[in-house]
Amino acid sequence: MDFKRMRRTALWVFIIFLSLTALIAIVSVFGEEFGDLQIRILGTSLTISISSVCAMSGAAFIERNKMKEVGLAGIGCSVLAALLLMVMIWGDPNSDVFLKTTSSFVILALGFAHGFLLALPDLDEKHRWVQHLTFVTIALLAGFLLVLLWGEIDNNFVFKTLAAVSIIAGLETLVIPMLMKMKRKDPEMPIEGDDFYYHEELHLQHIEGERYRDHESGKEYIVSEMDNTH
Repeated sequence: MDFKRMRRTALWVFIIFLSLTALIAIVSVFGEEFGDLQIRILGTSLTISISSVCAMSGAAFIERNKMKEVGLAGIGCSVLAALLLMVMIWGDPNSDVFLKTTSSFVILALGFAHGFLLALPDLDEKHRWVQHLTFVTIALLAGFLLVLLWGEIDNNFVFKTLAAVSIIAGLETLVIPMLMKMKRKDPEMPIEGDDFYYHEELHLQHIEGERYRDHESGKEYIVSEMDNTH
């Protein structure tokens, strides 16, 4: 299975249906009425757009981490969540079990997508434990939500624990992009605290004499040969 092609297809589906949603919204604004049909079409377009993003994250995760089973599980939850949501939008089922089942797959799809997206950044080896911990946190959060959904638990401690796990997941979501920015491009390059940590590459173009110009910044430098006889 070509997951790179799948990711590209999901991206195009997302763009097409998001554009369709915007077009319907614009037509509805200028139209005489905004009825039940327009709401259903908007809901369908948004559902497919969000599902495409979730599936795209799963395909990217498989391509990046080679964990096919986990990625396919996330993609499967995204597809099932989208199908169930469209049944709700167009069929108006009144079953409580159906509503909980749909909500469960939505939680799983969003949880998988959240974890996949945070697993994609290539962090330094010493920081990758944060991504592993984030997977565990997101799994706990999804598990709590599913237990609350199906168990209909009304316990203050459980809600406080859910809030605490949500805060940790939010913190990890913010920290991982920061750690990605901190990653050194060259693992061999010294860092601040070493005897020498400044590193800059210059691509010099000769002007005349000892004058050279950096190709990227446009700055000019005077370069002369050092006397290494001593």
